[in-house]
Amino acid sequence: MATDGAGPAASTWAPLRIGAFRGLFIAALTSNIGTWMQTVGAQWFLVERQASPTVVALVQTASLTPTLLLALFAGALADRVDRRQLLIVVQAYAAVVTAVLTALALAGVLDAVSLLVLLFAIGCAAALTTPAWQAIQPELVPREQFRSAASLGGVAVDAARAIGPPVAGLLVAAAGAAAVFAINAVSFIAVIVALVAWKRTPSAPVAEREPFGQSVLGSFRYVSRSRRMRRILVRAALFAFPASALWALLPVVASQQFHLRAIGYGAVLGTVGVGAVIGALVMTRLSATLSANALLALAAVVAAAGLLAAAYLPLGVAVVFLLLAGVAWIATLTTLTVAAQAVLPQSMLARGLAMYLLVLIGSQALGSLVWGVVASRFGLVASLTASAVLLAVGAASVAVLPLLPEAGE
Repeated sequence: MATDGAGPAASTWAPLRIGAFRGLFIAALTSNIGTWMQTVGAQWFLVERQASPTVVALVQTASLTPTLLLALFAGALADRVDRRQLLIVVQAYAAVVTAVLTALALAGVLDAVSLLVLLFAIGCAAALTTPAWQAIQPELVPREQFRSAASLGGVAVDAARAIGPPVAGLLVAAAGAAAVFAINAVSFIAVIVALVAWKRTPSAPVAEREPFGQSVLGSFRYVSRSRRMRRILVRAALFAFPASALWALLPVVASQQFHLRAIGYGAVLGTVGVGAVIGALVMTRLSATLSANALLALAAVVAAAGLLAAAYLPLGVAVVFLLLAGVAWIATLTTLTVAAQAVLPQSMLARGLAMYLLVLIGSQALGSLVWGVVASRFGLVASLTASAVLLAVGAASVAVLPLLPEAGE
């Protein structure tokens, strides 16, 4: 098991020694690969049809906006019902919707509007999944492994970002977007299998006696009383809003700045994912060396450098900064997620994480739209530069708006 290993590397991998965590980790990695393949397929589908930067950026907005609408509902639901059963039902729904997307692409009738509508529908599944998924993590590992589990959760996302896009680029070039949509539909089955295999100890829902509306409102009440949680939400917004420009505009950067095709874009996006994997693997060492606030400030500066590199530097140099931006991304998300998990009581865990996701993902969704519009009106370089400046301001703001220690509650 856990922490008798002799150092940061052992601690990072310790949760994988737990069978239940390992099975769900592998399933999440598989599904996330499918999701990133779908993202590349959708973005390049629009790029090939010469869609504007705003429309291309709407791929991120359509996928993430459901979190704005459903996060609090999803958190309250996950605190009231069996989370395992909820996750199984939602994954089945996602598989069906993605199969419809595949069918439309194969039939040659998929257009930008239907693509974005279906991405929104799939995003609804993600919005319902995430609070429940994050809330089951403390059931799988002991408290001292929360940071390692969060880092490995980032690996499941960001290894997928490293693997999925290059493979998707090859498949899109060879067989079209429908091929990657089909793979994503199948990938949801891996999660269902892992959840069915998980022998979870039954427990009564902690919020079963509270009216549903009161359960949702409880998220706001808790945040209004928790200075630590409010500060976590502020830090999440200050990073995610400007940093979203990277994910929203990278396909346009690949096409217009670097003059790449689908395979090249997949490789560039995969480079960011490699950086995120590296960040997850060194996160334990980084957190032992730097304070959480120092990490947040440094990561924001590095992410800003990545955006400026995409705007002004040639491909061969820019990819180095994009790799480092991937490190910065996972360092920030791991730091904030661990902080949220640590401050939230068990009775509020899913709802509190839903509030955190509402701010984090909502900021990304809004940012994607804003930076896409800025790129369409004022140019790609202007949009990337403005987002980098905001990240730098966010880094400086750590001095006056830091995460609070436990004594600050």
